[in-house]
Amino acid sequence: MPIPALQLFTATSEDVNFGAFPGLPAQETKETAPADMEKEVDDLTEMMMRCLENADVENFVGLCAKCKENIIGHENGCKALGALYHVNCFVCQKCREPLVKKPFYHTDGLTYCEQDYLDTLEKCDVCNDHIKERILRAVEKRYHPECFKCSACASCLDGVPFTLDSDNNVLCVQCYN
Repeated sequence: MPIPALQLFTATSEDVNFGAFPGLPAQETKETAPADMEKEVDDLTEMMMRCLENADVENFVGLCAKCKENIIGHENGCKALGALYHVNCFVCQKCREPLVKKPFYHTDGLTYCEQDYLDTLEKCDVCNDHIKERILRAVEKRYHPECFKCSACASCLDGVPFTLDSDNNVLCVQCYN
């Protein structure tokens, strides 16, 4: 099964939005049960009210989407994934390092630094590099499509019929004959 293409992001403290209701995360459109929708509306209303209550607080930036506490001072917050976070709340799920001004990946609701994300990926059995896009599985091994080659002529076997010789070497049909 191919790995879904992911977008690489970078959060920066300069991206803080001083909008009408800072801290409100961008909402995705999805079908939701009425009880879930009601809770979401209640949560958004509470967050909006807290933003309004703190609007006169000096250097108030917004509410952190993770801890729901005030972000005071531009240098203490960042905007990522459509929401505001404290710099120390927007961290890698694995190593807990802050992700501000660093590349990160967001997949399955989790956020990872680049290295920890790469460590979740399978590696090619030929070149030992992480497989970031399409994965080819054959003869109980994992390959980049361009790494799956005939052991005799080195032609790429992605989408091409192949066979194994008596030593389990992968061969294209022409080299086997």
